[in-house]
Amino acid sequence: MQVEILTPGATLSQLSSQEGELPLTHYRVSLPEKQRRFTLKYSGKIVHDFSQLQESPGRSRQQMRGTISEDGVFLDNGVAWYPLFGDQLQTFSLQVELPDGWLAVSQGDGPETNAERQIRWQASQPQDDIYLIAAPFQLYREQSQGVEAQVYLRQPNAALAQRYLEATHRYLALYSELLGPYPYRKFALVENFWESGYGMPSFTLLGPRVIRLPFIIHTSYPHEILHNWWGKASMWSMPAATGARANQLSGRPRPQGAARQRGRIPPRGAAALCRLCAFRQRLPAQPVPLPPLWGKPSGRLRQEPDAVSHAATQPG
Repeated sequence: MQVEILTPGATLSQLSSQEGELPLTHYRVSLPEKQRRFTLKYSGKIVHDFSQLQESPGRSRQQMRGTISEDGVFLDNGVAWYPLFGDQLQTFSLQVELPDGWLAVSQGDGPETNAERQIRWQASQPQDDIYLIAAPFQLYREQSQGVEAQVYLRQPNAALAQRYLEATHRYLALYSELLGPYPYRKFALVENFWESGYGMPSFTLLGPRVIRLPFIIHTSYPHEILHNWWGKASMWSMPAATGARANQLSGRPRPQGAARQRGRIPPRGAAALCRLCAFRQRLPAQPVPLPPLWGKPSGRLRQEPDAVSHAATQPG
């Protein structure tokens, strides 16, 4: 990694290096008096191979730390692709230069394209991670009630995209009525180049097989949308409660047998959901600012393999 500081009068000094699977270098920035901003320029290669994560006996899934390749781009703070300042939350403006026909996806508002063919994203709400997903996407988008639904597919498929656009608006309207206003101005379905079921603020990254399973749009997909009201790390029982509540609200029949047992809300999960709904009923008419609920960065805490798990357990 090559790093330099471009701000006149500012200095960059290396403090320590950390070896391992992800080498990290710690720096100190010294600024002139009254100077509060600085600019860094850095470059390097990010290429990691797939690894197998054993979830249980006989059950594993692929995972990747991060990559910039011909297949696509997948970056989060797990590869330290941007400067990290402890556990501080950050807002950001992101401009990406890509090959012709490629699009980039991140949190917040976008994509906008300027005269230089740069893709721009703007996140005005504090975030604990910055995601960058890019590939030769076909973008479908549709506005409703102040929120834009977006679908990014690796191959054109207008019929599939339209189903997800309509589902997005339907679930956003349903959950906004129950839980309060949706906290972002877009929600995007993004097709990954490996099988995944990741949830990020304002978008979800699902594998190509997963998004084409007929029941996913009624189960795992609303589950990922629902997470945007309280994140992934607010309480341990929320993922189970989220999935069960999403299934209940979608009107889908309950799964039978072992799948039914796995889909049941645990007692503490049900209690937490009831407390959340009761709290919503007591809210005053004016919005109350709440702290971010996405939790402190810890590997990929916010990227649970929800859709992949559901694909293995839900009946067709």
